[in-house]
Amino acid sequence: MYHKSLMEILDDFKLYDVFSCGYGRECCLQRFQREGFCYKPRKKGSTQTQVLEKFIKKLKSMKKKGISLFSDFYPYEPSLNMPASFLGTPISIEGDVVGYMIFQLPKEQLNSITNFNGKYDAVGMGKSGQVALVGSDMYMRNDNRFIDKIKQKNKEVASIGTTIGVLQVQSKAAKAATEGKSGNEVITGNLGSKVLTSYSAVHVFDATWGLVVKKNYDEALVSAFQLRNMIIGISTVITIIALFITIVIIRRIVLKKITGLTEITKKYSHW
Repeated sequence: MYHKSLMEILDDFKLYDVFSCGYGRECCLQRFQREGFCYKPRKKGSTQTQVLEKFIKKLKSMKKKGISLFSDFYPYEPSLNMPASFLGTPISIEGDVVGYMIFQLPKEQLNSITNFNGKYDAVGMGKSGQVALVGSDMYMRNDNRFIDKIKQKNKEVASIGTTIGVLQVQSKAAKAATEGKSGNEVITGNLGSKVLTSYSAVHVFDATWGLVVKKNYDEALVSAFQLRNMIIGISTVITIIALFITIVIIRRIVLKKITGLTEITKKYSHW
């Protein structure tokens, strides 16, 4: 009877899936994404629901109500081994925990934020800017902006179709960010070009991810160069105008005095 309400939650928050789980030893999971149904894990430790089973086991260890638990991205077989993350909370009636509500979180929401819905120029990312979310295992938690190019070199990314949980980031900036540090650096990229890098930690429930933003150094400074050139140009024009006005004023004052002096000289010459 809660199917309609759960579907509304899915739509409102753009979630991928939602499960309800009883408090009993064998947990019946109800999937509401397309049609409500109930199934049990095939056997203990089955890879089909292994990630979810571990999460449920951790949820069952929580005795307090009103607490949320987060599961980071891991390959999930029911989603064709696409990395999945979950958010769960105990369900209580009159203070007693009777089950759990589990939401499967969509990667699309993360991608829309970190990839700016493809509007890179509008946010100043230009042609080279990119954002990377990195987990404590140093694997990406969002799809790289240049995933199509990465697919040409990385067979696993090409096969699964995502860099989440597949592509590992080995940069010092990413490592520092996952350790809770933040900073700005100019580093040398793979092709020897300078890259402007900013990094910081992002706390997602009890997990710490690293946020790394990179952009080609020359492209990052092109606006500054344009502003500098514009200022120089404006200054030059202002200087020329000021010089012209000064010359005009000086000519008028000097010529007026010279003309006056000439008239006086002529008068005295006739005496």
